[in-house]
Amino acid sequence: MIQFIANGRWGRSPGLWLAPLVLLGTGPVAAQQVFEDVSNTTVGFGQRCPGGASRTLNVPVNIIIDDVDFEFRAAHTYRTDINLWLISPAGTRIDLLTGNYTAGWRNYNVRFDDEAFVQVDTASHRSNDSLTGPPNPVISESDLLLGLDGENALGTWTIGYCDVFPAADNGTVQRVALRITGRPAVLNGDKTLAVFDPGMGGGFATPGSDVTYTIDVSNTGPGYTDPDSIVIIDALPAEMDFFNGDMDGVSGPASDPVHFVDSGSGLSWDYGRDVGFSSAATPPASFAACTYSPLVGYDPNVTYICINPKGQLGTGSPAPSFSVSFRARIE
Repeated sequence: MIQFIANGRWGRSPGLWLAPLVLLGTGPVAAQQVFEDVSNTTVGFGQRCPGGASRTLNVPVNIIIDDVDFEFRAAHTYRTDINLWLISPAGTRIDLLTGNYTAGWRNYNVRFDDEAFVQVDTASHRSNDSLTGPPNPVISESDLLLGLDGENALGTWTIGYCDVFPAADNGTVQRVALRITGRPAVLNGDKTLAVFDPGMGGGFATPGSDVTYTIDVSNTGPGYTDPDSIVIIDALPAEMDFFNGDMDGVSGPASDPVHFVDSGSGLSWDYGRDVGFSSAATPPASFAACTYSPLVGYDPNVTYICINPKGQLGTGSPAPSFSVSFRARIE
């Protein structure tokens, strides 16, 4: 989970008060994720090359590919009869097994990895594969998987396979899997404060007056954040009373105590679902721990405001971003 802790600090300086925003995470989808199918399908007479058969894998999240490995397990008494290819959601085809068709080794239990040291069916891989245990790292006979780098993994992947000599023997495809490492998100945050002055009368940040906090978050990285992973837990100083009402007044566009503004983020927002509060003396450990129900109007008991918009913060130029605003009174 990505967590921002936005630490408030009260200072009696004239004019605007700026509170520092400390970022505790960068929110990558950089950790490797695995998507697999372990159902059995036949490769043999009904899957004659060049037509063959196919099965699919679905990747349900946005991941800009930094690296991808493909794992393949099949029982076959003459494995080099098999041709194998991978087609990404963008339509890029990667041929992995194109066949020397001359070696009678049994079974494939391999992980196609561009960083492996052995090409499939050569050198130390010139032997039968066990159908149990971890897959053997190998390099493709044809296309490298780096041809997929930079694509969005979201969507349906097609795994195609066929048998060059189906009359001789058949086999069973037992497992296919994608191991995808995503490019990271890089989150930037800024917290500002302004005097709440709907009448534009030139108000000051003095005891008894209201101020508006705004937290801006953007993603300047090459990848998406993990789904639902952005959590902001903002500490209110002891001198501030949170305003639980229409944060910008009856004449403004907002109507909730916390207002969300989207700038191409790709996130969804629902005040009742995505905002929580705490009256604890120490920071809540998670958004789920923000269970305090604030009093109507000004509530001095609110110590932390918790924010968790849903979805994935996207990537692009200009940098996708969002902001949240709320109001408080200086005691």
